[in-house]
Amino acid sequence: MALIQKMIKFPMLFKMIKYRAFFKKGSENKVMVYFAGGGVSINEETARDDTYNTKEIRMDMLANITMNMGGLASEVEGSPFENWSIILFPYATGDFHAGAGEFRYTDHDGKEKILYHNGYVNYTQTMQKITELADMKEPEAVVVTGYSAGGFAAALLSDDIFTNYFPDAESKNVLVDASLLLHDDWKSIATAA
Repeated sequence: MALIQKMIKFPMLFKMIKYRAFFKKGSENKVMVYFAGGGVSINEETARDDTYNTKEIRMDMLANITMNMGGLASEVEGSPFENWSIILFPYATGDFHAGAGEFRYTDHDGKEKILYHNGYVNYTQTMQKITELADMKEPEAVVVTGYSAGGFAAALLSDDIFTNYFPDAESKNVLVDASLLLHDDWKSIATAA
């Protein structure tokens, strides 16, 4: 059985592009929320140089490969998460799945462009739609995880997930995987962006 049983499509605000998230309904009353990684766009240089993953590999292809090649959410026999419901957020916006705005910059050719940091918008619309359609109101356990940029999303959004979507879960855990980003200007990036 393939991990990806349903794709749910949502329009991103600010721009008419479809965002896809993946969902698998498990047989156990447990949920994993998984954020894919793929780099980050934090300033004009990283926006211009496309240092986050959107063009090299399609976002859904990367997420599918990651999830079905032995990762936490793959259906490997004997995995503790084998029968869990899984919500997977592919990475498309360069904003740790946490943005809700536009970033204007100038590309290498001097052309004005807009980078749509809509990760939080995508996440919120996806969570609302999946929890509504899949009837996952009171799971026994919830794990919020992600790797690389998705690990930052897991850390940033886990409280929102636990508070607004699964407040009555008996077990709540966050697993941040391989998220290290050294930069001297994080304070102004976080406050000005």
